[in-house]
Amino acid sequence: MRPNRSGPRRGHRGRPGPSGRGGPPPGTPGPPEDRAHASRRPSAAVLRARLAGIDAEMDQLKVRLDELAVQHESVSAALVSLTSPILALPSTITAEIFLRLADSSHVFGLWTISTCGPLLVARIALNTPSLWTQMEFWLPPNASPRAKSLAYKSFLESWLPRACGQPLALDLIPLLQGYTAENDDILPVLASSSTQWQALKTWLSRSFPSDTIRRRLREVHLSRFTLPLIRLPWAQLTILHCRGQSNSDCVEILQYTPYLETFVVYTQESFKLYQDLDGLEADNTDSTSLRGVVRLDYLHPLEFSKSQQSLTLLNSLSFPALTRLTLAGGMDLSSIPTLLAFIARSGCSLRSFSISSYYAVYYPAAGWLAAVPTATEVTLDHVAWQDDFAAFIDRMTTDSDFLPNLQTLVLNDCECDVAYAAVAEMVAGRWYGRRSGVARLRSFQLTLESIMINRVAPPEPSVLEAFKVLVADGCRIRVPGL
Repeated sequence: MRPNRSGPRRGHRGRPGPSGRGGPPPGTPGPPEDRAHASRRPSAAVLRARLAGIDAEMDQLKVRLDELAVQHESVSAALVSLTSPILALPSTITAEIFLRLADSSHVFGLWTISTCGPLLVARIALNTPSLWTQMEFWLPPNASPRAKSLAYKSFLESWLPRACGQPLALDLIPLLQGYTAENDDILPVLASSSTQWQALKTWLSRSFPSDTIRRRLREVHLSRFTLPLIRLPWAQLTILHCRGQSNSDCVEILQYTPYLETFVVYTQESFKLYQDLDGLEADNTDSTSLRGVVRLDYLHPLEFSKSQQSLTLLNSLSFPALTRLTLAGGMDLSSIPTLLAFIARSGCSLRSFSISSYYAVYYPAAGWLAAVPTATEVTLDHVAWQDDFAAFIDRMTTDSDFLPNLQTLVLNDCECDVAYAAVAEMVAGRWYGRRSGVARLRSFQLTLESIMINRVAPPEPSVLEAFKVLVADGCRIRVPGL
């Protein structure tokens, strides 16, 4: 017979447990505050799990929406090609037919046909949506602002539906230049098609009806706008042009554009923002006084234009993927430390470097080019070399550390005397790679400023023959007389 084990066990309340001390058994509720804390923990875990589930569902929906958008475009294109056989032709061909048949002198698109039937033109034009997706507006010179606005409103209302939902590229800078109240008639019409916007160029100087802009918008060109009065989906932009903004505005915008790939900035000391619009003052803060550095991991082309001051913006930027840099107008050697610090901070490897201007400007080009030893392509436009050209060619010939990776050199509209024999020697030396660690110069182009064509003696026959030998050997060369 088994002994009776119904009595109290070791460790039970009121009797010493294994440790020799009394205490509640496992699972016995503790003080009220401990019970409240324990009851909260399962709730927090449940909420965290639910939040993770919602995030996962949102990600799946975003992926699915993108897939459906791609399918929608392909199915729509297939349907249109079936219902309108003329669309089986490439858009470039139908556009060429359209341009040859239509009288392009008419401003508002009601073409006068003299050599063919209007129905043929109508069929090509109206049944080819791609012809209506590129819009660039130019105002008739003599009409009043109000008349222009009403006319273009009517034009847009008939034009936009013909694009049939395809992505739109709009250039409104000629239309909205000097933003006035009359533009209020036009902007709501444009906003109605904002889901199709892929590229937009416009003047923005006041509140803009941008709440309906959707995911198609990738490229924006802005001129002389006041940042607090504009709302755009900055995070989805890949191309941005800013003209006349202060450095502080540029830096603030770039903080919201993590996927930007191309940035062109025109910053001028003399470029005043609209200071009196809505009582706002222009912000002309120098970027050197701004805190922090904006890092954009996808940006590869960068262009500065028109002002030495604009390079100070580089003090607040870091572009690790930058491969192409263009400097246009007004740069001098005093900006080189800024450029060098920017390159070091970014850790980028510049492959293409260009200095250009709309008129001949003196640059100490060798100083600039020494700052970009990784460049494989260099373009210098409208450079007034003065006495530096011979020194530049000599350094290209003798200095192995000067542009050692260069493969393409373009010197356009040079305003200087040219010693073609020295140029031929430099190209030959770089082409045949007689120096260790120096890349082959595979392409060379030199053109003269128009005023210099009759002043500079053409290459002598022996020099031309030397160039021809290089060309026959595979080097691409373009020089006067060749």
